[in-house]
Amino acid sequence: MTETGRVAEVGGRTATVRLDGAPPGGCGGCRACAMGRDGARTVEGANEAGARPGDRVRVEIPDGALLKVSALLYGVPLAGFLAGALAAAAVPSSPLRAVVLPAVFAPAWFAGTRLADRYARSHGPRVVGTIAETEGIRAGPTTGSRDGTEGEG
Repeated sequence: MTETGRVAEVGGRTATVRLDGAPPGGCGGCRACAMGRDGARTVEGANEAGARPGDRVRVEIPDGALLKVSALLYGVPLAGFLAGALAAAAVPSSPLRAVVLPAVFAPAWFAGTRLADRYARSHGPRVVGTIAETEGIRAGPTTGSRDGTEGEG
């Protein structure tokens, strides 16, 4: 999905963009953007266009990226927890069970958060270009040029 907006802040390699207008009809509620208190939608993404605060920009938000990040963030640790619970149940000694569960779960939790973070950074919103703003044609004298300046002569 491609959106347009105005850069509010730039920090390092990222830009925070205030998106234009209401959510589009095709918006599936992916929650890639955040709704501010004033009702404005903002999104933070990689500033590939080198935009500066105040620039009008185009932002690409990959379809389905949030679902994949959520699956990694919650699914991998859940699988680790279940594997740890099964491994702990197979251990005959009760005190050792208290060690097996976190020993299996903790690395899975860390791996899930790390994978989700990497995926989100590489497949998250991106500022892909700036949009030139046209001021329109100012009305000038009928003998002048289109930009409102007087003709020569």
